[in-house]
Amino acid sequence: MSKKINFDPAANREGLPVLPSNRFRYSVWHDLRENEVFGDQLKAPRIRKGPNDKDSELELLKDLNQRQMHILQQTSRGRRRRDHFECWEEVEQVNLSYQVLAHEYQGSNLSRILARLQSVVRLELMDNSLSKLSHYTFPLCEYLNLANNDLTSFKGLPFTPNLLKLNITDNAIKSLKDIEKYQLLTPRLQVILSAGNPVFFEKGYRQRMFAVFPTLKMLDGVKKLKSDVPVEEAPAGVEVEHEEQADVESVAIPIADDSEDVAAEPPAEGEQPGPSGEQEASAATAAAPMRTEL
Repeated sequence: MSKKINFDPAANREGLPVLPSNRFRYSVWHDLRENEVFGDQLKAPRIRKGPNDKDSELELLKDLNQRQMHILQQTSRGRRRRDHFECWEEVEQVNLSYQVLAHEYQGSNLSRILARLQSVVRLELMDNSLSKLSHYTFPLCEYLNLANNDLTSFKGLPFTPNLLKLNITDNAIKSLKDIEKYQLLTPRLQVILSAGNPVFFEKGYRQRMFAVFPTLKMLDGVKKLKSDVPVEEAPAGVEVEHEEQADVESVAIPIADDSEDVAAEPPAEGEQPGPSGEQEASAATAAAPMRTEL
């Protein structure tokens, strides 16, 4: 029988060498005195909280010149430094997905960051247990990914006047209530992904969505179909043909001409044969005056 291994770091710490990087386990990148990295250079920043006494531990860390290695956020200088290097106001693409927001610190810190994203164009917020974002504004955002969260209605979505593509798959949206109000917040929306929500199975869902969002071109990976626009809601003077009707009418059914199956009777004895149908048509064409359309 193999020996059970205890993966608790505290239990296995004794007798193991401590790596030099261990002293930075609670460090935030902008707290380091020698930092030169800005927020828009991070691919997927993480929001985490260390122990309550981590600052006292970080204060003891010094470089070869015996200078303190961290500039702590407890001071006004540290907070100004944090805002300078985070530079969330200038970030155009940010991925804040898969954050652990159970602790109050994580939630408040994410809220602080979201409020500063005034230039973001592409925003990823997947799998964060978010239920309401209506108090946020992302004026330049064109792509917003809120998949696998806890949104229950369109009313909880943020104000995004330039949004083109919205991903709200695998949430808990149950009805189309307030959808008209949300359309006013997203007048340019072209693509919506909503599979995995209870409202996705509502009768007439596609027709309602295309009726409310006039700029919508694709819903759940399927482009706008003729069947998504009811005949009674079609614009005046425009005929909308249902796909089922078009399929039936587009099939031409040949009809046999009985006259071709009947053999021509020979003329009676002493009777001159009359002109054929083709000869009569040719004579009528020759006699008719020519027309020229200008």
